[in-house]
Amino acid sequence: MGTVIAFTALGGGSGLTTIVTAAAMITNATQVISHDPGEVIAIAGLDHQPSTDTDAIVGGVRYSTRYRPTTGTTIVEIPPPTSPETGTAPGLEDTVDRFYLVTRGPGYTQLRRFQHPTHQRRHYNGLILVQEPDRALRPSDAEAAVSLPIVAVIRTIPAISRVIDSGLFRARAHNSVITALEPVLTRQGRAR
Repeated sequence: MGTVIAFTALGGGSGLTTIVTAAAMITNATQVISHDPGEVIAIAGLDHQPSTDTDAIVGGVRYSTRYRPTTGTTIVEIPPPTSPETGTAPGLEDTVDRFYLVTRGPGYTQLRRFQHPTHQRRHYNGLILVQEPDRALRPSDAEAAVSLPIVAVIRTIPAISRVIDSGLFRARAHNSVITALEPVLTRQGRAR
C-alpha cells in the first residue's frame, strides 16, 4: 500500500488547494483526491480541458474526488468541516499516514475554528502556517491555540499569485511554497 498524506484547513482562503498542489509535485504523487480536482490541475498549470467528470488522468497522475488504494503516494485535500464542500473521500481518514492542518494569518477567527468537534477528533502531525505580514498574533500563538508544532511557514507574497495566474506554478519548482513544504514532505514513515 502506498503513502497517504492529507491536508485540511481551519477555514476557506487558507491556501489549502495551493499547498495540496505543491505537495503532489514534491512527492511525485500518483493520485490527488480533492473536492475540486480541476482546481488542483489548474493551479499546477497543466494542460487539461475541464469536464464534468470527477476523474482525470493528467501527466500520469490521477485527479479525483474518490480515493482508490494505490502503491504510490496519494495527496488528499479535505475541506474544512465548516465548508459546504464536504464528503471528500469518506472513510479515507483511517488510511492517512500523515495529516497536516493549514491556517492563514495567524488569525483569531481561523484559530477559534479549531474547537470544531471534527478537529478535536483528528490526530494532526503538524500545523502549516500561511503567514501574512503585520498580524497581531505570532506563530507561537497559533501553536499554542491548536497544541501543534508549526512544521512549515509559507510567507504570503505576491509572486505566488503571479506564478499561479501565469500557469507557471509547476515550472517554478523553486517557488517559496515548495521550498517551505519540501523538508516536511520528504520525510519517510508514518508519523502519527
